[in-house]
Amino acid sequence: MNTDVPGMTFKQRVLAFWAKVNQNGPVSPHHPEMSNCWIWDGCKTYDGYGTFCIQGSREKQHNVLAHQVSFFLAGGGWPTMQIDHICHVPSCVRPDHLRHVSQQENAKYRIVKECKYGHPLADPNLYYYGIKRRLRRCRACLGMPLAESKAI
Repeated sequence: MNTDVPGMTFKQRVLAFWAKVNQNGPVSPHHPEMSNCWIWDGCKTYDGYGTFCIQGSREKQHNVLAHQVSFFLAGGGWPTMQIDHICHVPSCVRPDHLRHVSQQENAKYRIVKECKYGHPLADPNLYYYGIKRRLRRCRACLGMPLAESKAI
């Protein structure tokens, strides 16, 4: 179902949202004690967060983060702060894996010590990129020599 169609009812948009969710996702490697993740199968941002198009005022369309919509639909209200993924899986939209936190709390929880393949995310294995070089990637996973300059 195309969620970009103006005039869809709220119920139709809710059904379209949940149709893009795989409730048989994996268990988080960071929290194996938790239930399995519900993975967003729709469009995603470059860093893996799901996006969903909603209709705003005057028939304008807005892309919002899928985990925010899930939090709202589960009865948490529209988030006024940030939504933290307890499971550390960006594409997870399972409501009990999400919590409303301040930016400071979210930053504290976001610090990941290793990549998804177990390589350390610390110098010299880090490749910094993006605006003001705030984003980081694992050099081992990128296949970059560790001695390669960070000035790339």
